[in-house]
This record gives sequence, structure tokens and C-alpha cells, in this order.
Amino acid sequence: MRVEGLWKRYGPPWMRAARRALGRVRPGDEHWALRDVSLEVRRGETFGVIGANGAGKSTLLKVLAGVSPATRGRVDVRGRLFPMIELNAGLHRELTGRENILLLGALMGMGRADMRARMGAIEEFCELEAWLERPVRTYSSGMLARLGFSVAMNVEADILLVDEVLAVGDTGFNRKCYEALQRRSEDGATVILVSHNVRQVERLCDRSALLRAGEVAFEGPPAEVVTRFYHGLTSRPAPSSDPVRERLLAAPTSGELRVVRAEIDRPVRALGVLQLALEIEVFDEEVQLEIAVAINNFEMQSVFAFSSRNRLSAALAEGTRVVRCTIPVLNLRPGHYSLGFKIRGKADHYIQEFRNLLTFEVESDPDRAREIDGTTGLAYTVHEWSVEPAEPR
Repeated sequence: MRVEGLWKRYGPPWMRAARRALGRVRPGDEHWALRDVSLEVRRGETFGVIGANGAGKSTLLKVLAGVSPATRGRVDVRGRLFPMIELNAGLHRELTGRENILLLGALMGMGRADMRARMGAIEEFCELEAWLERPVRTYSSGMLARLGFSVAMNVEADILLVDEVLAVGDTGFNRKCYEALQRRSEDGATVILVSHNVRQVERLCDRSALLRAGEVAFEGPPAEVVTRFYHGLTSRPAPSSDPVRERLLAAPTSGELRVVRAEIDRPVRALGVLQLALEIEVFDEEVQLEIAVAINNFEMQSVFAFSSRNRLSAALAEGTRVVRCTIPVLNLRPGHYSLGFKIRGKADHYIQEFRNLLTFEVESDPDRAREIDGTTGLAYTVHEWSVEPAEPR
């Protein structure tokens, strides 16, 4: 696969003009999602793409997959390509898991008889058993990941595009998927992997590229790319646009509501307060929702996951509302983290989901540093010690 001089800007000119007229986008907010990207990925190579939120990683994969046209530039794909850039891409919500397997095969240009011959291997890989007879609208995000990966690992694809979907599976299934990806690469398939889990990129990939503001900042050995990525977290200048807001506004919605702003009060200090604010536009007269939040470290290890269930009882009326979540004592050790969230609506389905949307650094508080000194692990636990006389036996 070869990419030459790739540029991408979302929306035709008339749409951008209309959004400006409605006050949705300011002229200064417009920017290119990809800027003159050129890459070459060799056959049988596992190639990683990393970068901060808004760097253009997912946009690049969508252009490579052909689901989003490039504004200018060239993409040369040689071979059959299987994109895994969305958990529910190509799936029909009302069809069963087994019917969707046949559907995904048809989208790949494979015949029904061929897919039925592979059905046993796909069922064994996904381990969904009786769920395959149920419609996929009843599936969790992890189950959708299982279904999609099981098809990807058992169809004739020369190139696999993988966009962070492994982050939603359980640990055992993630390991199984990575082992399968390694086998496919050894068999000659090309794998292009986008992930926030930079250590897995180091472990899996032969080469990697670092994207910054839509441009290839560096390309080379994964270890060196990761080093430059971490260095950029602490030394990069302030962006001229707001990639988080752009990602929020570009995300699909069911029509009940849309998140238009998400931010964390900074600075964030260990054992201090963490406050998340979500500005939500509600389009229905009343929406009862549940917000689930997940915090990962930059190894993509889950640190905290919690939701507003039984804590946010009021329904949101039509209009714009700000929902705040406060963690009064943040038991995170100093370091870099990411925060994502998903919103479940009144019909018990997810309206919007954003994985690793916000990145932030937990700083050490000089006044409380002694409380953390000498501790290890992902998080810090408040603890007290005392000595008392032993009771006579």
C-alpha cells in the first residue's frame, strides 16, 4: 500500500459556508485533518500509527479504507482490504450475529457458500455461542468487537486496517486477537494498526509513524516513534484549533442529543480534585441518560471505570445543559492519562461513544508528595497505620 501527498478536509465548501452562517463553526476553526501525508507499507508488514487525539489517525484509516474520500492525493491499494475502523461498520442492527457474518463476507466480495464453510472457525474464534442467533442491537461493544474480529481473522484479506477496536474487549480476547494478527502477518497479510496503546505498537509493529496535526512528524522504528510521542506530550505548543470539539461535532448521533464540549479543569494534581464538564445539546423534550466514564493510562490499562447510574436521576430537558462529574480525591499517581465516555439513552442503547477523547497529565502536589512517596501500582490508595497494645489472651 502506498500513500502519496494525501490531504483531507471534511465537508464540501457549501456545507462549511452553511455551518458558518448558522454560527456552528468559526472561520478560524477550519483546518486540514490530513496534510501532505506520504507513506509506504510493504506486504506482510505490521505498521503502527500513533498520535494524540485529533492528530488524524482515524481519518487516515478511513481514507485508506475508501469510506472517506481524500481531498487530494493518491492511495494505491494492492489486494483485498478488510477495514475494522468502527465496531458496527457494515453490521445491520436487526440481523442476527450469524446473518451479519454472511453480510460482512458479502461486503468483502465472498460468496455465501464460502462464508458458510468458514462459519465454524468464526464461531469458535468469537466464543459468542447462543448470542449468534440474536440481533446485534442487543450486543455490547465488546461483543461487536468479537464478531468483527472473528470475521476479519477468517476471510481472505491481504490488508487489515485496525482502529483501536481492541480497547473494548476483555484481556483474554485481546491477547487472542493480537496473536491472530501476528499469525496473519506471518502468513503475508499487511496490518495497519492505530492505537493509543503505544507499548502494544512497540511489541507488534515492524515500523510506525507519528502523526501531529495531520502531518507525519516521524516515521521509523516503533521504539523511537514512541519516544518522540512521549516527548511531544510535554513539549508541544498549544494547538491553533480544538481537535476535541471537532471530533465531538463530527461524531454521528441518534438525534436525541449531541455532546458539543468536553473538558477537564486543569491543572490536575495527584490526590486533588478532577472535574469533567460535558456540554450537551438535547433535541427531544426530555432525555433520561446514563454517562459512563473510563480513565486509562498511556499503556492503555484501565485505571477507573464508573457511571452516573443511580447518581444522576434528573432527566435532561430540551436545550443546552452542562453535566459535571467531580472526583473529589483523585487517587492517581503522577503521569499521563486519557479519559473517554459513552452515553446510554432512554432506549437502553449507546447514543454517543468517545474512547480516549481527553488526554491529561496528573501532576505531583508538593504539599502532598510525601503521601505518595514509596508507593507503587496504577493508583494510590489512602491508608492509615497505628500501633495498639495487644489484648491479653
